[in-house]
Amino acid sequence: MVNPQICSVIEAGSQYETKTAAIFDVDGTLIEGTSLERIFFKYLLSRGHIRLVDLLNLATTFVHYAATDWRRATRTNKSYLRSRSADFIKGLARDCFEQQIIARLSRKGLEQIIRHKQRGHRVVLLSGSLNVLLEPLRDYLQADEVIGSTLEESNGEFTGFLVGPHPFAVVKKICLINWAEANGICLAQSYAYADRWTDHQMLACVGHPVAVNPDRRLLRIARQLGWIVERFSNKQSQ
Repeated sequence: MVNPQICSVIEAGSQYETKTAAIFDVDGTLIEGTSLERIFFKYLLSRGHIRLVDLLNLATTFVHYAATDWRRATRTNKSYLRSRSADFIKGLARDCFEQQIIARLSRKGLEQIIRHKQRGHRVVLLSGSLNVLLEPLRDYLQADEVIGSTLEESNGEFTGFLVGPHPFAVVKKICLINWAEANGICLAQSYAYADRWTDHQMLACVGHPVAVNPDRRLLRIARQLGWIVERFSNKQSQ
C-alpha cells in the first residue's frame, strides 16, 4: 500500500538533491507514544498467533541473559518469533500495518516527509524496530532507505536472533554515518527527526536536528543547543 499524497509527489518528477537526506526515527516520532513492535505483538496476541511456546521462548531467553547481557535479554530478544515461518510473519506484519498502524501515523510527520520529497531529499527511516515491520511503512511512505534490525532466517524460519547492528543509541549514530558515507550524503546539510534522549548522538550528526515529541532529557539538550523542537500528533485521517 502506498500513500497517494506521497505518490503524487513522486509522479510530479522531483529530482533528488543527492547529497541531502531527511532521516526519521519511527517509534515515538512518526508514531507517537508507542512502537511498531508493541503494536505488532498485541496484534499477534489478539489474533491467537502468539502460542504458549512463544511466550516460554521469550521468558527463557530473558532469564538466561538478564544477569549478563541486559540488552540481549530485552531489546534484542525476539525469541517469540523463533521457528515461525518468515513469509507468514511478513504477511501478518503487512496486515497489521494496514489494519492498525496507518491510522496511528502522525499527520504532521507525513506532511514533513512530503515537503522533503518535494525538495528532492532522500527520505530514510532509521529505527531499532524490526525491518519486517519497517518495510510496509517504507512502501507506504515511498521512503528511499530503511535502516533497522534484521531478524536472522534459517530454512525459511526466523531464529529469534538478530543479525547485524541494532540501531539504538550510539549504534544508531554509527549506522547513519556509515550509510551516509556509502551513499555520498552530506550530513551537514541533512535533517534528522527523533524523540528520545538515546537519539541525541544521531541527531547531533546532522546540520538540521529536530527533537520531535522529546522526552525531558532530549528537550533539555535541544534547548541548550538551539535545536528545533516540534510536536508530531498521531492523529491523521486515513
